[in-house]
Amino acid sequence: MVFQVTPLELLILILSDRGYSIEEISKILEIDKEMMNDLIEDLTEKGYVRLKKKRKLLGSETYLEVTEEGKRLLEEIRKVLWNVLKSVEGMVEKGNYDGAKTFVSRYSEYLPYAPLLGVSSKDFVDKLMSRLGIIPTYAPPEHVYEALASSEEWWEEF
Repeated sequence: MVFQVTPLELLILILSDRGYSIEEISKILEIDKEMMNDLIEDLTEKGYVRLKKKRKLLGSETYLEVTEEGKRLLEEIRKVLWNVLKSVEGMVEKGNYDGAKTFVSRYSEYLPYAPLLGVSSKDFVDKLMSRLGIIPTYAPPEHVYEALASSEEWWEEF
């Protein structure tokens, strides 16, 4: 684990930062309640999130509010992935595939999250990982990219 969170915890942080409720995150990631509670407990203990209830018309929903520490972590990961991808892109353009693979190997589990952090396009990351023969242990399901892309479209119209 290069950063202080696992790839799954990072995904929960990203979704929480985008305003998804705990229930919505569980559905998107297809995680059962017990596993979600364990992940929330870990993130809370690390100081990256805190529970927050929001009142709705009919009842309330529980959200994870990303703390300042959590926001700093997301920004740190964003910067590191941006630097890694720029460096590797240059190596690949020069044909230095072995050097690129060695350089990126430390971060390979986090590369699929770069598009979700706004660092790079999904197509670029997919092509890069394919060229270098990198297969991450856990990558976000395709519908996560779609859910986040559709939630951003209305912002672009504003």
